[in-house]
Amino acid sequence: MTLPQRLSALLIVGVVGIAAVLFLAGRSGPGSSTALALDSGRTAEVDAFAAAYPVSVQASGVTREFNLVAAPSRLEVADGLDVEVWSYNGTVPGPELRVELGDTVVVALDNQLPQATSIHWHGVRVPNAMDGVPGVNQDPIAPGESFRYEFTPKDAGTFWFHSHNRGSEQIERGLYGSIVVVDPNEPVYDHDLVWMIDDWLLDGDGSLNENFNAMHDITHNGRWGNLVTVNGTVAPDVAIHSGDRVRVRMVNAANARVVAPVFDGVTPVGIAVDGMLAREPFDGQGFELAPGNRLDVEFVMPDGPVSVAENFNGEGYQIATLTPDETGASADPSAGVDAPFNPALPESAIFAGLGIDHEYSLDFTSPMMMGADWGFNGQTFDNTDTLTVDEGGVYTFRLRNDSQALHPIHFHGQFFMVTGIDGQLVDEGHLRDTVLVYPGQAVDIALRATDAGLWAVHCHIQEHAEAGMMTLLEVT
Repeated sequence: MTLPQRLSALLIVGVVGIAAVLFLAGRSGPGSSTALALDSGRTAEVDAFAAAYPVSVQASGVTREFNLVAAPSRLEVADGLDVEVWSYNGTVPGPELRVELGDTVVVALDNQLPQATSIHWHGVRVPNAMDGVPGVNQDPIAPGESFRYEFTPKDAGTFWFHSHNRGSEQIERGLYGSIVVVDPNEPVYDHDLVWMIDDWLLDGDGSLNENFNAMHDITHNGRWGNLVTVNGTVAPDVAIHSGDRVRVRMVNAANARVVAPVFDGVTPVGIAVDGMLAREPFDGQGFELAPGNRLDVEFVMPDGPVSVAENFNGEGYQIATLTPDETGASADPSAGVDAPFNPALPESAIFAGLGIDHEYSLDFTSPMMMGADWGFNGQTFDNTDTLTVDEGGVYTFRLRNDSQALHPIHFHGQFFMVTGIDGQLVDEGHLRDTVLVYPGQAVDIALRATDAGLWAVHCHIQEHAEAGMMTLLEVT
């Protein structure tokens, strides 16, 4: 469907009130609980994951304190184009929280919005009570109230934070930001850039379309915008010395858009996915970033410009341009990759003989004329069955998309490895916290259950999650 067709359909059938009623109508209380027993025979698989990333981190004793105020504001996305948004500290994205591995992070959130809100620390392994999911592990923060988040990130990498209450509206209005955890033992780059990629659905007068949870968006692939920004700006141009070594940390903060960045003028070397270092360098060109995904690439700035465009569905939105301004002396353009990698990350073949412990069916759960609900195994949240697993165990899941829509599935509090697609062994060479499942596709993953608590598992297309596509994983 073209952009004009999508906008026309949205205006005709998108009714916020109807969508809200349908969303609430499907929730009649919590479902039952199903437990997966710990398989004590999986010692090799547990050891493989244990070598890949730690269960805990040694706190450095340093505390980094931040204050965030969530409030309405305005954003200049281009010359002469101001948009009314909701923001943290008056900016979209919110302030970059950059800390070192081992630091304790304290964030005081003051809610000055007309709605309740919360913050989820996407990809950061935090204590369960700090995960920010209202109704699961936190009460929503009412207007005029505040909340204090405190955690010590266990992994270095690129992560982000965003509202987890009425996300289809609040994230779309601009409530998100980045959190970068730096390992001081990693190389220092001449330029360490964070690009938060988002799209906005604007009306003809340049204002934000406030028809959130439109029926068309719920029943299709979510809300796709008609304007793409990086760090709140359309197609920024960044001056970089030729010869300088650059690390770009890309975050897809869009409600629903899948982003496939294409670099012209340089070959981007992939070094990390969803914050976690890969086993070895990989091709970052056109890497698909579903909503919630992150990709870290590095390269040496050439003598000519570097252009980056978003080309997942052929629309060709410009993301950014890097322009050489003069020759730098800090990096050799012929040098190899400086980034560290994680050779201890196991190959997915080690999990091939485990079978599938649990299968999630991803589907539209109500007839088109009877409602608009998405769910797991025919159930919508909060009437889904909670799956219980033992902390420290390795489990395998199949995510089977029985629908005609895209579903990026995000596991809170956990990392996993994709081991197969449609029954064929896959070895991506990196971990994930979010994976895109195409229509009719079955994706197999292996997961080591870490951090006790009740964790959300949901589609990261915000409109699908609002329409019930969330379930719970309990680690005991």
